[in-house]
Amino acid sequence: MGNFLREKGVIPDLIVSSTALRAKTTAEAVATGAGYDPAEIVFRKELYLPPVETLLSTTKRLPKDKEKVMLVAHNPGITSFLATITGNYQTVPEMPTCAVAVLELDGEWEAAARGAFNFKAFYTPKKDLF
Repeated sequence: MGNFLREKGVIPDLIVSSTALRAKTTAEAVATGAGYDPAEIVFRKELYLPPVETLLSTTKRLPKDKEKVMLVAHNPGITSFLATITGNYQTVPEMPTCAVAVLELDGEWEAAARGAFNFKAFYTPKKDLF
């Protein structure tokens, strides 16, 4: 998936990941393929099975100098988070393993709120790699 993202030009400036082994392994593999230094990944314990409010709080505190940020977390929280921040409770896709949702926020990270993000793209290994 990291190679695919690099080819699409979707290379993160920052990767923030859960500390769970599966999330760490996924984040490191995607980072390597995307051309992002895995040593620069920020690991946060609170991203393990996070409620929506934890993901929203994490997003609001992202560094202002980072434009493209990848959050690596778990379901069902990450799918609920996508529905909440896009305001798209009806059609937001379920996030399978290693899926990537590309979102856009108009403004700074601290403006992150319910319904503040626009859905731009959705990639899954099964759909886009095979």
